[in-house]
Amino acid sequence: MQARSGDLGLAPAAPMLAPSAIALADRRLMALARLRENWRSSTGERMRSLAIVTTAPNELCAKLHNRMPVVLGPETWPAWLGEEPGDSRQRKAMLVPYPSENWSVGRSAGGSATSKTMTRA
Repeated sequence: MQARSGDLGLAPAAPMLAPSAIALADRRLMALARLRENWRSSTGERMRSLAIVTTAPNELCAKLHNRMPVVLGPETWPAWLGEEPGDSRQRKAMLVPYPSENWSVGRSAGGSATSKTMTRA
C-alpha cells in the first residue's frame, strides 16, 4: 500500500479540461493498492519494481480520466498486506472504484487541490 495525503493530480480526459486534483472528502489519508517486487537484473544488480494498481474510474473521476488508482478502505488493509489469510479472489474483489460520494475534486494548483473543491454528496 502507499499512503497519500489525498492530493493526486490527474491528467485531463480532454484537452479543454484543466488538470485536477482529487482527495477523500474528509481529507483522511488514502491507501493506494500497490504491487512491489524485488528481483535481479541480467547483470546481477538488485532491482525493485513498484506499481500503483489502477481500475476503471468511478462516476466522478470518469469526467477527469479513463482510470483511477485503487483506493483500499481500512477494513481491507490486513488482507491486502497479507496479515490475514486470504486468496487471490478476495484480493481481486478489492480492485474496484472507490465510491464517488467519498471524493472531493478541485483544480490542480502546483500538484495539490485548491481551496475551492466540489464535493459530491
